[in-house]
Amino acid sequence: MNAQIRETHKKSRRFRIIVCFAVPVAIFTALLLYAPILAFAQLFGDCRLYTLTGILCPTCGCTRATTALATRLDIVAALRFNLLVPFGVIVGIAAYAQNLLCVLGKRVRLVPRSWVFWTITGGIFVVYFVLRNIFSFF
Repeated sequence: MNAQIRETHKKSRRFRIIVCFAVPVAIFTALLLYAPILAFAQLFGDCRLYTLTGILCPTCGCTRATTALATRLDIVAALRFNLLVPFGVIVGIAAYAQNLLCVLGKRVRLVPRSWVFWTITGGIFVVYFVLRNIFSFF
């Protein structure tokens, strides 16, 4: 049983090391290919839900928020377009830092694992998505 636990730990450590290298490579590649990626996203056109009903879907504004962050680092504009993208970036950075610190031998919790936290966070986003359809300034 002990050997099995050690083997699982080795695989987990290898995976964490791969993630430490793969994430920066993926980000660098996405920044290099930013124009073609954006051109591809434009092929999908406007949001179908918004076009048909006038209701903003939960992801309406994510492309604009991502563009604001990637091109100008304009956090205020990204927050105006959609809160989901800046929140995702913050959680992603925290998860990457937590993984990197684990590889370096320091076990810390930067990303909460509590179901209560994620349930409350999900509830806040549901309220946000409803309110942004009621009030135009969201």
